[in-house]
Amino acid sequence: MSVRVVRASLRRMWETWVCTVRREITSSAAMSGLDLPAATRSATRRSVGVRADQPVAGRRCRLRGPRRTPCARSRASARRTSQVAPRCVHTEALAAAERIDNDHLRAQLRDLLGVDALAAGDVATARVHLAAAADLHIGLFDQEGSAYCLDGLAAVALAQGKPDVSARLLGAARHAREVVGVSVWPWLQAIVDAGAAAVRAAAGVADFDRLTAEGARLRAVDALAYGLAVTGPESAARAAA
Repeated sequence: MSVRVVRASLRRMWETWVCTVRREITSSAAMSGLDLPAATRSATRRSVGVRADQPVAGRRCRLRGPRRTPCARSRASARRTSQVAPRCVHTEALAAAERIDNDHLRAQLRDLLGVDALAAGDVATARVHLAAAADLHIGLFDQEGSAYCLDGLAAVALAQGKPDVSARLLGAARHAREVVGVSVWPWLQAIVDAGAAAVRAAAGVADFDRLTAEGARLRAVDALAYGLAVTGPESAARAAA
């Protein structure tokens, strides 16, 4: 699978992701009893096209693509701006989670920062965040959180040109959710579906089904260890040798 196709798939995931950021962060903060800083709340609103002074009643989540500009440089600048806002929100929220020492929120925000990095094309940084999240999920015995982390590692593997690894990790993520009887959060479903479609296209339908079945036989903790091992720098060095 070409790098151009992978980037296009990740870009489509990002376009959906921007519109989900505010709802996801608000939900996470509410569940954790965390009062986010005013700057974070304002940045979250801007990332989905909501004015900071707009009243709560009637507020809508609007996805605004890059503004039409007369040159490619301006379009690229608009795209970079749209990518920075959610990352800033998640970075501030992670700092707040550190202050209140909340591992559940800390793990979730590491997952989200991993997706932010993927959307910006920074695969190495994405893996760093997801590795930190994996350690937290394992320590918390968090099956549902592990599933989202596995989805993120599947995207990392796909960006590295390893669709077979991606398919196994997606199968493991699906199994982790089945174990605890949960489904993908509705506002993240489109992102997960887009990732699965990209992996299926890269691996081929027959191999995708076989590989996801292999992944579904792994425990979440083993799947996380596998995903980190095969996407790490040591694996890349062995492949190059």
